[in-house]
Amino acid sequence: MAYTAEEAELRVRQLHSEMCKALHGYIHPSLQDSWEVFKFQLSIYLTPRFVQQASRSILTAMQVLEEKHIIRVGEYSALRDMVKDIHIEAARIIDNFTRQISEVRANVTVPPPHEIHTSHPIQEQGVPGQVQQTQATHPVEPQGMPDPIPIFGGGAYFDYQPETDRRLFQEVDGFIDVPEPVYQRDGAVPPFIQVPGADAEPEGQIQELRRGQAEVVNQLDTDDANRVEQFSPNIAQCMEALQGSIGDEIQHVDLNRQSILANLLDLYNDETIVTKRLYVRFVGEIGMDTGGLTKDAFSTFWDRAFREYFRGENSLVPYLGASKFAEAQRVYPILGRILSHSVALTGTFPVRLSRCMLYTMIHSAVVEDEESILKDVLLFLTPNERMLTRKGLADFDNLTQGNVSSLLDMFTRYSLTGQPKKENFRQNILNLGKTQLCGTCMMFTTWMKSGIPPSHLELFWNRLNIEELNRIYRVLEPTPQRVIDRIETDVEHLREEEDRVFYFLKDFISVLCPEDLSHFLVFLTGSDALPQDSPIKVLFSRVEGLAMHPVAHTCSNTLELPVGYTSSQELRRDFMTILNNPESYSMTIL
Repeated sequence: MAYTAEEAELRVRQLHSEMCKALHGYIHPSLQDSWEVFKFQLSIYLTPRFVQQASRSILTAMQVLEEKHIIRVGEYSALRDMVKDIHIEAARIIDNFTRQISEVRANVTVPPPHEIHTSHPIQEQGVPGQVQQTQATHPVEPQGMPDPIPIFGGGAYFDYQPETDRRLFQEVDGFIDVPEPVYQRDGAVPPFIQVPGADAEPEGQIQELRRGQAEVVNQLDTDDANRVEQFSPNIAQCMEALQGSIGDEIQHVDLNRQSILANLLDLYNDETIVTKRLYVRFVGEIGMDTGGLTKDAFSTFWDRAFREYFRGENSLVPYLGASKFAEAQRVYPILGRILSHSVALTGTFPVRLSRCMLYTMIHSAVVEDEESILKDVLLFLTPNERMLTRKGLADFDNLTQGNVSSLLDMFTRYSLTGQPKKENFRQNILNLGKTQLCGTCMMFTTWMKSGIPPSHLELFWNRLNIEELNRIYRVLEPTPQRVIDRIETDVEHLREEEDRVFYFLKDFISVLCPEDLSHFLVFLTGSDALPQDSPIKVLFSRVEGLAMHPVAHTCSNTLELPVGYTSSQELRRDFMTILNNPESYSMTIL
């Protein structure tokens, strides 16, 4: 049967709703054992608040997973992963409806509208297929779309609070969550709407989500985290004073990317280097340093230094084994000197450093602000440890015996005595954070501080309290949405093929884990921090064959993007090949 685009969209929505109804019989809170497994699978993909929100029924779970871009209507690989071990019939139901939806989309008589991507897959205004250039913060009812499809005998649907819930989630962290859905009456079901033909998430990316990387993005990528921040007047003034402390003398530096760690450690043995500006050249590469190569050099250096001299997952602290004590005593003062000089030259921080560790380095004291400790310690832990810790902080009573056993192993690893218990779990995690982020590394941070010039300490570092450090990180720390918001095209009105590939780019960025997002920014801008001085510019090129690949100009934060890509997956494959290849970061063009 042939469908128009509008008929196909309506039929896909209907099939999606029928699938929800069919799954309801196999995955439901009344089926306690199955539902506990499903909630655990949700906790791999979602932060505790959203697990709690999604745990009302399979219908609310589907809504939350769709809003968080973990599933899309018609592309259910992540959902199938969650349910395949719960009941074999649930996986068969998903396979059956996926096949039916694919058949509907394959029988559209006219090409579907441009693929349109906003934070919710509904066009806000205008004619179907008209591309909107803005992104909605919250889902809204579409103009000119059919009424919501009633399910289970009711025509009720999700309505959304117009204001964002600004309360902390059980004091677990200070990030702001998206608004809770409010039911118009019990048993309400959302109008699942999706533009036909949207791309499926790649399996490799889903595996990243399963490893817990998506939780970091979910934790950061919120209304609060994405709002435009600026340095406070105090910090801006101190940063300007720090930058002004560098003289006019220029030091020409030849660096080799393969040995950049040793190169810079050797260069900064000379304490006078912090009074000079750098002009960086990479051996065997083409490029003029107008600031971009200096940023690139420090970003590459810190990436290597983090592997050798720091530990942690996404919030790092200095560490070197006892057998390397003499090396540590020599290296960490140099790392402190490089840190201060790099901040003075580039105006950015290596944002993977723990802010609590930096506070300890500056003030030789343990951070007392519990919110800051919890933020950092959750990012310090491995993805599985983070998931279990957040689950325990949110609702300790719902931990399984296996969860408690895993937490006991974690406690043992970090030298926390006693069994994990509800009454002292939060305090134990705070103790873990204070120990790992501040106490254990204090010898190393003392050495790092000794390498920072006294004038730098007076002008800048000593003026940073934990609130100012948090604000600096909110300014510089990238999230997918922040990066997307910094992207501009070279023309206001895009051609059809340009608009299509521009959507593919934003779709690719939206699911990057923190490590890949960092590499993406280094490739484009030379720094893993969010660009402040200028946006990321996209120029469209018309090249074919082997020449069809993205090209970055770090000095101007510019990306040349070929318009020949025909799918999100094609662009994603090219970009991931580039980001995973060390040669991609070499300067080969002026």
